[in-house]
Amino acid sequence: MAASLWGVSGTFSQFLFQQQHISVEWLMSVRMLISGIVLVAISKAQKMRTHSRPGKTNATRSASSLSVFWAC
Repeated sequence: MAASLWGVSGTFSQFLFQQQHISVEWLMSVRMLISGIVLVAISKAQKMRTHSRPGKTNATRSASSLSVFWAC
């Protein structure tokens, strides 16, 4: 899936550069902005999902993760 999207984005970028005369800087800025928005949305969705689950709290989970990291 990722390889297909990467190939399509290259073809689409080439079309925009040659036919629509879009600058590389503008396209990269828009791509980075959209990627950032998508990553923040995914992060918020995951955070909401973990808060709604009963069980370990984030503080307990963080403490256990740090202890494992320090042990290695």
